[in-house]
Amino acid sequence: VAMREAIALPAAVVDDARESSRPAIRAAITAPSEVVAGAPFTVRLDVEVDGAVETLTIRIPTPPGARAIAGSAAIDGFALLDDGGRSPFDGDGLLVRGVLGTTTLTATCAFAADARPSDTDLLVAADLLADGVVVPLVPLNVRVRASAAFAERPVGLAFHVDARIACSPPPEPPAPSEAIESPVMPDNAAADDDAFTFVVRLDDERREQIGRLLDGIRGPGLVGHVMVVRAFFPDNETSGDLRVAEALGGTVEAVGDLFDRLFVKLRIPGFEVTADDLDDVIVRRSLVALFAALRIAPGGRPARTDAPCTRLSRERIAELAEAIERAPYGAPAALRALVALLPTRCDGEPALGDALLRYALAIDDALARCEGVPLERFDHALAHRSDAMLDDARAALISALRSRATVGTGVC
Repeated sequence: VAMREAIALPAAVVDDARESSRPAIRAAITAPSEVVAGAPFTVRLDVEVDGAVETLTIRIPTPPGARAIAGSAAIDGFALLDDGGRSPFDGDGLLVRGVLGTTTLTATCAFAADARPSDTDLLVAADLLADGVVVPLVPLNVRVRASAAFAERPVGLAFHVDARIACSPPPEPPAPSEAIESPVMPDNAAADDDAFTFVVRLDDERREQIGRLLDGIRGPGLVGHVMVVRAFFPDNETSGDLRVAEALGGTVEAVGDLFDRLFVKLRIPGFEVTADDLDDVIVRRSLVALFAALRIAPGGRPARTDAPCTRLSRERIAELAEAIERAPYGAPAALRALVALLPTRCDGEPALGDALLRYALAIDDALARCEGVPLERFDHALAHRSDAMLDDARAALISALRSRATVGTGVC
């Protein structure tokens, strides 16, 4: 008969065995370095578990001097219901069970700092327990700046309100009578003829204004780069179609109004841009009207011009229109449509054309990486994300604007 003998291990050996069986857990808190009093901001906790954990407790308490935003708690993008009016990450925290193997998870929730007469700091912290063992986390100091002393005028409203806007309504769809179907093109239509040329008038005065604008809007975030839309948005389209000309005029006016307001806001101390500041109902409607007019207008051959220009096919225009129609309010789709209209060549100044193409592609790539992410991450990218490729492209464009090496007229 086989016998088993219990062998007592030294305490040090037992401790080593337990230590080696513990899962490796890495975690980090992310929050804005600076917020405006009363404005929502998001706290993010990223956790990576390598090993098995029976219970994982996640706690993100409401910082003293702030309040939790109801309904903002989420884990891996899944919204969590508040418990009796309190965030599930508050109090005893959220209990996660049965974490196996290598797992990553992200917990997010939003807070708003209380109004205060002067700048102060919030201490943002989080607690993490894995099977009862505390995982140390370094808290963050978040600078709180006093809010503006005047009422806010959200984009899309014609008046100011003494309240923070949580979200804006989506644009209204066009009435059924306004819906326009794309025409059936003949089989022998040349693909190059079924396109439209958009041109930017660039005289010495505008060239200098653009250089000052690009030089003046610097700092973290994509928003400084997106301002190039205001600088290089096309003035006309060369097909001669009156409906297109009228629709483009409306879009030019709406875009100018949007970015002029944004330029003023960016100069307010403590202002932090969000997607709501860039996705405007009026701009969306004007883009929908422009694309609808383009889809029934006759295309034309490339126009002879030495000015900055771009050329969009009818197929590409349909893709942009569809993306705007299905995108939620605040998503990058409308911005990407505006960027698609920026000039990408300039046969009169090849160096400028190359710089324009490089910058437009870099901006679109940065916005494309924000497609499909939670809107608060897009907000963070607009306000805080730095991108060396975009910075280099802007520097090259400013240099090309001021060097002004010209050659003969080309076609676009």
